[in-house]
Amino acid sequence: MDAFEIKRKLLEKIHYAKPKRYAIVACHVLWREIAYYSSLSPHVYDYFFLEQGLHDAPQCLHERLQQKIDEIDTLKYDAILIGYGLCSNGTLNITSKHTPLVFVKAHDCITFFLGSRERYREYFNQFSGIYWFTPGWIEDSVMPGPDREKAIRELLSEIYGDENLEYLIESLETWKNKYHCAGYIDLGLGNRELAKKYTQNSAQHLGWEYYEFKGDPILLIRWLLGEWEYSDDFIILPPGKKLKPTYDDEIATVE
Repeated sequence: MDAFEIKRKLLEKIHYAKPKRYAIVACHVLWREIAYYSSLSPHVYDYFFLEQGLHDAPQCLHERLQQKIDEIDTLKYDAILIGYGLCSNGTLNITSKHTPLVFVKAHDCITFFLGSRERYREYFNQFSGIYWFTPGWIEDSVMPGPDREKAIRELLSEIYGDENLEYLIESLETWKNKYHCAGYIDLGLGNRELAKKYTQNSAQHLGWEYYEFKGDPILLIRWLLGEWEYSDDFIILPPGKKLKPTYDDEIATVE
């Protein structure tokens, strides 16, 4: 389904909907997709994108996310949409005082790009050791590949000198042993050909397989449109409540 067909179906579906005002607090890797699909909606949005990489330090993610929610909680939004999954449990215990928070049931942002947590699980089981690439991830971080290796080499050399440099690099990069393939998710946005080529080059440099997957925006669209009430894909967190993990395919629920 191309962008024009998606737009047509959206307009048919929500033509008589009463516009809502939503705040979106999300990781910046989602900015392009959120900006595009929210532009097709009749609702009004304010965007608050946080820097990529906070999930690497879950406590930092929790503090930054809670701080932003506290800042906007009294601004009369119909809801605050949280553009994060559990993200290493960094979103657990997030709460608001006045405004409902809306979460997608997801381990991380890749579920937003694939369209469902079931599809995420399917690929997780099918492709052992897959590292995901999207335009936002490529733009916002130093992805595995020659650019990352060069940056690490230069930084370590600057700090420690060239003695034992190879050993230090090898010690820092042991995480790569868990991965065997690079997967590019194509949602038809951004500089697609450049992003695909970047992913292919990274895979070749690392000796990984390259796979390309067609993204599905339906989960992202439903989240943005407010289609939460009768869906098992979302969690509406009332003021004062918190998330708790379920340790199963439901991922999380209301405490």
